Amino acid sequence: MDNTYNSHEGQGGAFGHGTREYFVDSNLWRGETVSFAYHDCTLTLRVQGNPIAKETEDRDSVTTETFNLGDIDPDSIKDFQTDSSRDGMACSISPMMNCDSETIDFETRNQAPLINRFHHIVYWKATGTDHIRQWHDKSFLSSFPLDNIQYGKRFEAAFRHAVDLCGGKKSTY
Repeated sequence: MDNTYNSHEGQGGAFGHGTREYFVDSNLWRGETVSFAYHDCTLTLRVQGNPIAKETEDRDSVTTETFNLGDIDPDSIKDFQTDSSRDGMACSISPMMNCDSETIDFETRNQAPLINRFHHIVYWKATGTDHIRQWHDKSFLSSFPLDNIQYGKRFEAAFRHAVDLCGGKKSTY
């Protein structure tokens, strides 16, 4: 999963598939790049905001989510596709743009808050204690954004297999 999902630009030119971008009137409104790292059955997602996007042009943000794949309910792994032609996205602004995308959502077993999240935001124009904001919280829900629907089917199968190998079990309710 790492070889194809994560960006490996310096190692053969692969750009990865973990991007999510939203455009308003042909302008990038919000964007983020997601990557992950793992050790055994512990996976950490890293969500990096795009500072050139209009919504986040005044800050840089990173959120990390760490969880054990064995805590994921395999039945909760679901894909949601975005059809650019149906959703009126401005995909004509770049011939390189692939607007048909997918998100793979998943939950922990019994919706227990076992996903540890750490948020870190740097506000460029603020000073003093307002310059940096960071906090921890927990969740039961997370997702992988994917910039390619065909790749999404393969990634979903690989993710489900990894959850199964790490002992993921169905929720009791």
